[in-house]
Amino acid sequence: MQEHAQPVGDNQTPKNTNHNPLSAAKTLFKALPIGLRRIIYAALIIFIGIVGIAILHPSMNERWKFGTDMTLNLLILLAIAVQAYIYTKQWGAMEDGLEQGRQALEISERARLGIHSIKENFETGRVVIRIENTGKAPAADIEVFAEGVAHIPEPSVPDETTKALPWKRFGNGWQLTWPLNVDYGNTTLLAGNNPLILPFSLNSWLNRNQRKVMEDGNGHLIFRGHISFHDGFKCDQKTEFAFKYSKGERDWIHHPINTPEEVMKKLRERSEQYFGKEGPLFRMIESYPPQIVISPKEAKPDEKAKEESEENGENPN
Repeated sequence: MQEHAQPVGDNQTPKNTNHNPLSAAKTLFKALPIGLRRIIYAALIIFIGIVGIAILHPSMNERWKFGTDMTLNLLILLAIAVQAYIYTKQWGAMEDGLEQGRQALEISERARLGIHSIKENFETGRVVIRIENTGKAPAADIEVFAEGVAHIPEPSVPDETTKALPWKRFGNGWQLTWPLNVDYGNTTLLAGNNPLILPFSLNSWLNRNQRKVMEDGNGHLIFRGHISFHDGFKCDQKTEFAFKYSKGERDWIHHPINTPEEVMKKLRERSEQYFGKEGPLFRMIESYPPQIVISPKEAKPDEKAKEESEENGENPN
């Protein structure tokens, strides 16, 4: 009878199906949480101690009795420790669930204060800001910390009516910043269509010509700041805002919540990062730092002449 030899290829190679039980147990042990592994390590050390004491015992009967009783007690202790570990983990999971539920309740029920609308009349200089609570919980201890920022181009140099104000040289024009802080005390703002009214006047800071510059869109008028308040969830909550008047929209649009100094700082950092300090953009930014301008009213004649000559690039000497 002929025997046909069959080639043994890669697919015909017999596979080793023998598994090492010790390796499998080690893998399973490593998969256990670190807490359970520590409990098992401690139980193993205690068991080795029990075996050692039992071996050294002079009486054979007492040796077996001691080993059996202590091993049984060790198993009971091991079961209690594992059960306590599981209960601790369950308690932690329950606390996490309660915290997540509390956070969800706070998010859905807390007070939310923000700017409802801004109405302006550049003719009279009157501006009215409405603050609304769009959340569900009432808000108390309301304080508004804000500032107005006016930026006018170079031709609109501050005139006699505003020359004593702290105008600053910024970019290609002039900039004025003034505070607008209001403390509403014990006033409670409920949720609904009953906003707080915050009126103020621009006349103390801008004259009619400068307000006309803002109205025509040749300047920039910005109100920015934050609203601080308390509700039943957190003691200190804060809502930041920044709005800029837009001539095209005839309304106030959202504006980045950054001061001009912060904007210039970011521009310097970006310019230095991509072009280095020798780049033209960095030199251009460095040539326009905000500078406090001495008002003509406060300047002495010789200081005023020196200031004008420096602005014109002349050497006073």
